[in-house]
Amino acid sequence: MDSNRRSMRHLESKSDSSRPPTNDPFRASTGDSGRGSMMTSERTPTSDNITDHGASSSSYSRNTSLGGDAHENYDLDKPGMCDRPFTLANSDEIVDITAFNYGEKYFDKMIRDRQRTPMQWTSQEANAGFTSSTVKPFLPLSDTWHELNVEQQQNALRSHLKLFQQLVKLRQQAPFYGGYQKKVIATKELYAFIRWLDTNIYLIVININKKGHDPIINDFTKLLKCQNKELFGEVIARSCNILDDSLIGKEGNQINLNNLILQSSEAIVLKLLTYPSNILFCQQ
Repeated sequence: MDSNRRSMRHLESKSDSSRPPTNDPFRASTGDSGRGSMMTSERTPTSDNITDHGASSSSYSRNTSLGGDAHENYDLDKPGMCDRPFTLANSDEIVDITAFNYGEKYFDKMIRDRQRTPMQWTSQEANAGFTSSTVKPFLPLSDTWHELNVEQQQNALRSHLKLFQQLVKLRQQAPFYGGYQKKVIATKELYAFIRWLDTNIYLIVININKKGHDPIINDFTKLLKCQNKELFGEVIARSCNILDDSLIGKEGNQINLNNLILQSSEAIVLKLLTYPSNILFCQQ
């Protein structure tokens, strides 16, 4: 067991000067310093299928694309780890004893251990590579560690971890680093905004609905008050739950934004194939 694979529970803090070594092959490849990175994401609930990280993917897209500082509280979010259920029935496993103070009625909402399970590095080692076989982790592993771990996500053609890396890289570039931003839509079902600077303009669209809802269709040519009859966008990044064979399923695809369709929990980052000067919405 590599001694550098330590707990990933570090919070982003300017006062924390400790930085663990980066010679761990997994940690080095993910760009992790052990202190948290560029975004905050929602952990995948225990009830979700482990192959569907739509909720977390859409949260990543939102938080990396918005202006201001973005922090990630738990590095477990990078590979989209699922929460492990903790109940009063297995109270002997619980570390967060403060949850008991809220009584049985609010226990499930207040317990924090489900988000604090050990980092799932690999399926090839005991305790998912978090500790050696002779050392008991501080909390039990999530039941998904054999199928969902950093090693698996690195080897996959497309994964939650790779989306994280893709969006962090995008965030370091203009107009996501600097530039202007403006909200286009903000409802209980859909959130969309634009980022622009000089000749580049990006549209980020996120379907907030959970599974089972009808797809959302929007005419962004009209919403953005484009001076052209049609507006096209190039897919720069998309959430992992978007199928590869869909119109928005591959980076580089160019789509007509007169009729953009997003299914539940899908999110997409598009580079508009026009200039900000042609988008009257930017000038209002």
